Amino acid sequence: MPRTLRLLFVTLGLLAAVVGCPVDDDDVSDDDDVVADDDDSAAVDDDDTIDPCEVDGDGDGWNVCEDCDDSDPSTHPGAVEMCDGADNDCDGALGSIEQDGDGDGVSACDGDCDDTSADVSPDAVELACDLVDTDCDGLLHDWETDGDGDGVIECDGDCDDADPNRHSGLPEEPCDSVDNDCDGVLHPDETDADQDGLRPCDGDCDDNSYDARPGAAELCNAADDDCDGVVPADEYDGDLDGQAPCGGDCDDSDPTVFAGAAETCDGLDEDCDYLVDEDFDLDGDGFSPCLDDCDETNDAVFPGQIEVCDGFDNDCDPATDELVDGDGDGLSICDGDCQDGDAAALPPAANTPPVAVAGADMVIDLSAACYLDVYGNPGCLTCPTEVLTFDGAGSSDADGDPLGYEWSTAGAGGATGVVVTPSAATTEIAVTGGVAPLGPGQVATSFVMVTLEAYDCSDSGTHTVYVTVRCTGL
Repeated sequence: MPRTLRLLFVTLGLLAAVVGCPVDDDDVSDDDDVVADDDDSAAVDDDDTIDPCEVDGDGDGWNVCEDCDDSDPSTHPGAVEMCDGADNDCDGALGSIEQDGDGDGVSACDGDCDDTSADVSPDAVELACDLVDTDCDGLLHDWETDGDGDGVIECDGDCDDADPNRHSGLPEEPCDSVDNDCDGVLHPDETDADQDGLRPCDGDCDDNSYDARPGAAELCNAADDDCDGVVPADEYDGDLDGQAPCGGDCDDSDPTVFAGAAETCDGLDEDCDYLVDEDFDLDGDGFSPCLDDCDETNDAVFPGQIEVCDGFDNDCDPATDELVDGDGDGLSICDGDCQDGDAAALPPAANTPPVAVAGADMVIDLSAACYLDVYGNPGCLTCPTEVLTFDGAGSSDADGDPLGYEWSTAGAGGATGVVVTPSAATTEIAVTGGVAPLGPGQVATSFVMVTLEAYDCSDSGTHTVYVTVRCTGL
């Protein structure tokens, strides 16, 4: 009998035994097929019953008694647990990957890449700087990756992960306008601390002073305001009297001479106002008592003055000699003899007045330092004083009479002129512009009128020149 047919009969017999219905297979060989009882006449016991535990229904190498699902070859003891909802390894439980180990509602099979942490799942938000793939997308947060390969991530202080030359720990480089060490602060040389529009990187040699920057005007402060590397010599106080030449010290070798010093009667200009002994020269003729002025109430009387017929000792010789015939020609100054020291020089019938020549008109260009006030408005200092020389030696007298001189000034637009030696043929006049410029590049104009009176013993002539002062703001 074929094996398959025998197996069929065995199976049927087993089923009959289970339900309590023995099958009486009364055949020729009288083969009673009751389970485990093969009573036939054969000499050999040919009981062909198969042990059900030997059956491997799914061919996975595990029989039905061992295999918890003998219809699925992927399920048997030792199988790998899969995400299929089955107990693949027949241990009586689903695999851990199919369970929610951390209670976040997501198993490993559903994409939880760390089922031991409830903070990690596909539903989580990617957190920065925890070095964990929080949302299980296979990628770390951008801040946790080293995009520029400099060995530092953004979480560790890399403020520009696209530039390997920027991260915490680097030295700050000057003048590249970059925060190299990522501390949120640029190099000091890259900031404009004094708000003057320029940084040390731009050449600002003192970024704590608004007045110091390339192109600035030099101030009288012993500092390099224009950042050219040089402090002008007139900004140094050579005699240590507290004042430099640029501040008004007219003799920086003498500590008793400076602007504002007390004037003494010694023939010197101690207070640097271009006048000598003015506190003692009460009549303003340029001579004080200590310089032998014999009359401080009369500006026509001083040493060297020409004698005129006025009843005064004009030249402090000390004789009132206008009534004296000095040359024996029978005529005195009051008789018209202006050359009373020369007997051959007789006075003309009518005296010719002198011709005064003060020089030519002048234009001087000065500059003033400008600035911005705390509100950002421009302003400028007044222009400095300029000392000019005026020569009246070109004055003449047709009669050949000796001449006396008197210089005077008048200002317009706020300008002033101070005559140093008003009674000399040649004098210096300190001219100061009046109005300050309104701002850089602006020009303020003012004027000083300088008048020379030239006179002989009986007549005089005058000449006026104009000094135009142009003060430009820097």
